[in-house]
Amino acid sequence: MSNIAKSHSTSFSSTSRISRPLKMGLLTMMAISIGMVIVQGAMISATQGIGIGGMSFIAAMVVALIIAQFNAMSFAELSLMFPQEGTLATYTQKAIGHFPAILVVFAGYVMVALLAMPVEMFLVDAMLGELLPSLLPAKVGPLLILVVLTITNLVGSDIFARVQNLLAFILVSALSLLGLIATTGLSEPHPVISGTPVDWSFGGVLDGSFIGLVALAM
Repeated sequence: MSNIAKSHSTSFSSTSRISRPLKMGLLTMMAISIGMVIVQGAMISATQGIGIGGMSFIAAMVVALIIAQFNAMSFAELSLMFPQEGTLATYTQKAIGHFPAILVVFAGYVMVALLAMPVEMFLVDAMLGELLPSLLPAKVGPLLILVVLTITNLVGSDIFARVQNLLAFILVSALSLLGLIATTGLSEPHPVISGTPVDWSFGGVLDGSFIGLVALAM
C-alpha cells in the first residue's frame, strides 16, 4: 500500500513538474535582447552610415525602423493565424507552396549563414592580430574557435545559455567604458579631424536621397 502511495505521489510530482510552464526572468530576456542587438555588423553599419550620410542616415534609420515594425507585426499576425511551431518556411509554404518555401529558407538562412561566418572569422583574425600580434599564425585563432564551437554544439552543451547574462553585462560595460573614454578623452586628447565633416543638414532628407541608405540602416 505504501509503495502504491509512493508511486502515486512520485507520478503526481513528475506530472506537476512537466506541466509547470518554464519562464525566463527579466535579466535573461534583457540579456537575449542585448545579445541580438549588440553585434559588430550593426555597429559598423551605423558608424559608416553616419560618416557617409549624416542626417540622411538618421532619416534612413527611421524608415528602417518603420519597415522593421511592419515586419514584426506581419510575423505576429502570421503566428496567430498558424499557431503551430514554424519559421519563415511555414508561412511561405502555406501561402505559395513548397518549392518557394525551400528557396526562401535557402536565401534567408543558408546563404546568410555561409556568408556571415567567413566575415566574422576575418574580423576575429584581424582583432587577434591587433591585440595579440605574433601569438598565433594567421587564420589559426578563428579556426580554433570554430572547432570549439562546433564540438560544443555537437555534444549539446548549453554553456552559452548559462553565461549569456554575464556576456551581456560585459558587452554593455565595455561599450559604456569605451564611449566614456572616447567622449571625455581620458586616454588621449581628441585628434584634430581633417577632411569633409559629417553633413548634418536636412538637404538629403528633403530631396529624398536618403532612401539610398535604407538598406545600410536595416
